[in-house]
This record gives sequence, structure tokens and C-alpha cells, in this order.
Amino acid sequence: MPKKVDESGPIKGGVKFKAIGNAEELHETLKAGDKAIGIKTPLEFGVGIDGVFKMNREIHAQIKDNFKNLLLTNHGEKPGVYDYGGNLRPLLFEQGEDVTDKILSRIATATSKWMPFIELQTLEVSDEYRLTTPNKNVLNISIKYSIPQLAASEDNLAILLV
Repeated sequence: MPKKVDESGPIKGGVKFKAIGNAEELHETLKAGDKAIGIKTPLEFGVGIDGVFKMNREIHAQIKDNFKNLLLTNHGEKPGVYDYGGNLRPLLFEQGEDVTDKILSRIATATSKWMPFIELQTLEVSDEYRLTTPNKNVLNISIKYSIPQLAASEDNLAILLV
């Protein structure tokens, strides 16, 4: 027998989810910062209330973690979703001056498709590590971004591709 719909929820029709309550309760839970939102990467053993692995408890930290993982994923690495990721690693072996433009294009494309709530501010690409590690292709990518929906100030993300 179907359950009666609760008309008091903030979603049209009062939809409630058995596991999390209504959307308003979920939003309040996330604002409180005491609930785990996602697993922190790279994986570390958890302590206390974290459980087996350390958890992100701030929405900004989880978004940054997801953004980093998106950019470090190459096409074909996520099963069933071939075009997921920034696909940056193949650019390590590109020659020429347009590598920075290709990196910017791939980051912008992946961000707009998979995390459209992130606004990219600046991008810097450096290959200074090539001087200290001969015979290695290394790129250092620094990204400034913001999340307007969360009224978040700019945040930085640094990625070292080896």
C-alpha cells in the first residue's frame, strides 16, 4: 500500500526521503558541519567519529576534493562514463606553446559539464619542476575558483602532474 505524501516539505508536493528527511532538514544538517559529507582523499584512517576513513565535514572541503578528483581523472578511467574527468595527463607529453591553452580548455570543459556551480577565476601552468627532475615531464597547475551559490570566497587548488 503506498504511503501518503507529506505536504509540509519544501520540495513541491512535500516529497520526503526516508533516510534523510526533507530537503530543508538536509540543508540545516550540512550547515551545522557535524555530519560527514564524504570521504576525504587521499584516503586516511579515521579517528573517533569518522569511522574507518577520515571524512569531510565542510561542504567547501568536499567540493574542493571532488574538483581535484575530477581534474585528475582521465577519460576512460571512470567505468560507464568515458568522458568524465579533466584528461590532463596526456598533455604532459605535448610539445609547443599551446599546452597551456589546451589545459585551460580541458579544465573549463570538465568543470562546466560536471561541476557547473564552480566559477573559474585564474589558471597558472608552470613547468619549473622539469629543471630539478631531468628526464621527467612535470606540470604544476594552480587554479583559483569560487562557488557563488555558497557565497564562498576564492579558493586555490594546486595540482602536480608527473
